[in-house]
Amino acid sequence: MTALTVPASTTTVAVVPAAPADLPEAADLLADAFAGEPQVAALLGTGTAETPDARRRRVHLYRAELVGPLAGGTVDLARDGEDGALLGVAVWHDPRPAGGGVLHALRALPDHLRAFGASGVPRALSAQRAFGRARPRSPHWYLEAVGVAPAGQGRGVGRALLQHRLDRVDEAREDSYLESSSPRTTPLYRRLGFVPLGPVRGLPSREAPLGMWRVSPRR
Repeated sequence: MTALTVPASTTTVAVVPAAPADLPEAADLLADAFAGEPQVAALLGTGTAETPDARRRRVHLYRAELVGPLAGGTVDLARDGEDGALLGVAVWHDPRPAGGGVLHALRALPDHLRAFGASGVPRALSAQRAFGRARPRSPHWYLEAVGVAPAGQGRGVGRALLQHRLDRVDEAREDSYLESSSPRTTPLYRRLGFVPLGPVRGLPSREAPLGMWRVSPRR
């Protein structure tokens, strides 16, 4: 995959594929980007107040979620075009079955357990089933997480990250799906061609995320 450099504010943002060695840095960024996010806090059972334990759990959550996509080459990084600082991360799942699924799950298991704790495993499994019920049955790309660092806010980083992958999805004439966790992010997803399917029910959070579907314009 070639890097895509796009204008953002007065500097540039380079969108590049992540390597396994990027896992710690990417997990840290996502953990910080989702600080205070009610749905993530409810999923982990930490509450929305920021504490060292809450951040530690989020780091383990995103380390676990990155394992498979990193191995599959579907994690995109946005780096500052001048100094290389990490500004954003987007985690996608390819619709085609990838090898090593069981191995990846085993590698992610310790971080999942540290994120949820033994008592939180039933809650995590229940949430996984709820997300699964809401997802369309036809093959699609799935955006599991996207986060932008404070230094990347207002620079078009989130849009650059998503457009980079969607361009390739469109080249393959494939569809995509995501859950919008906040009304603040829904307008961006709409501008990128996603349409609401409805709220994802059965999660521990008070506010349900919004499932959104995008049909490739080239189909």
